[in-house]
Parts: sequence; structure tokens; C-alpha cells
Amino acid sequence: MNPSLKINLIPPEINKKRKAEKGLFFGIVSLVIFVGLLIFIVLFLNLRIATETSKLNELVANNASIQREIDSYGAIEQRKTEVETQEKVLTEALAGHYYYHRLLNELGMIIPENISIQKFTIADTGEVTISGDGYSHTGVADFISRLNDISLFNEVWLSSSKIASLSLAKFLGGVSTSEKVQGVQFQISAKLKGFVVNKNNKTGSQSASNTSSSASNNTTSNQ
Repeated sequence: MNPSLKINLIPPEINKKRKAEKGLFFGIVSLVIFVGLLIFIVLFLNLRIATETSKLNELVANNASIQREIDSYGAIEQRKTEVETQEKVLTEALAGHYYYHRLLNELGMIIPENISIQKFTIADTGEVTISGDGYSHTGVADFISRLNDISLFNEVWLSSSKIASLSLAKFLGGVSTSEKVQGVQFQISAKLKGFVVNKNNKTGSQSASNTSSSASNNTTSNQ
């Protein structure tokens, strides 16, 4: 008997059934693998969707925050525009206005004791004229130097100066005496710094002139 000879004693029906069972087994395994792969893909996609949704929500929140900041900047810009408009209106309203009280205050602080101002006027052009008396030319020169030191004038110059016999009462203030002393009568001219010629200054000039005359008399009486 040939040992390599194999005899299949299994009926063909059994072999056919076994092949069918193997095919069914592999089909079920393939189906399970396919379903598992589908489940994995679905889970992966859901995870990606959740991640992207979270990012989208974060972007929406950031966008809302940025929009609020933009709106707040818009309110600030609107307020800035309102302030600039008010500043422009105020600047136009005060254009050409000169602060005479500041001039009179500073002038009252720098008048030397040996100077008596008799007249102080401001023309519509902004030119100031100061007329008064002094003990000497040196005192007048000192007064001019002080006028140059304050920041309210562009130019200061001596228009006239002469020796004159003056009443001592002008310098003593409030003292009744007819005694005369030799002194100097002078007139000083100056130009106001920042003075704008317009119709508003005309009224202000007259007011400044009257006030300054009163201030000069008060200064004289206190010396």
C-alpha cells in the first residue's frame, strides 16, 4: 500500500457543510470588524465635532468680547468728539478775549514805591499807555525794567520823561500837604502780548482802562 495515498472517507455533503460554516464564520468576523471600524470612525468624528464645536464657541465668545470692546471704544470716541466740539465752541467764544484782571494784578505787584501812576489806558489795538510821576529817572527806569520782566508785554518803551515839580501828597497817599518836590513826569508805552483786535476787545479795553485807573489810585494811596 502506498503510504502517500490519502483516502477521503468524509462524505461530500459534510465537506460542503464545513466550507459553508467557514465562509459564514469569516463573514461574521468581517462584519464585526467592519461594524467596529464604523463605530470607531463615528466616535472619532463625534470627538472632532465636539472639539471643533468647543473651539467655535470659544471664538464666538471672544468675538462677542471684542465687539463689546469695540462698542466701548465707539462710546469713548463719541465722547471725545463731543469734548472736542465743546472745546471748539469755547475757544471760539473766548477768541480775542483778554484777561485784564491778570494784567492789573501783576501790574499792582511790580509798581515801585517811588512811582505813582496817574493814568492807565489800553487802546483797541492793544497798546498800553501808562502816565505817572516818580522821584527820579532811576525809579522810572526800574519800573520799565519790571514791566519787561513780566510775560504780558511784547514791547515796553519810554515815550516821554521830564523833570517836574510834583505834589508830595501824591507819593505819601492820604497825607494833606501842599509841599512840592522835584520829580519826574513820565509816559510809558507797551504792547500787550496775545492781544487780538476785534469788537470784543473794544468793550474790554474801556473796562480795563477805568479799572486800572482805580487800581492805580488805590496803589498810590497805600504807599
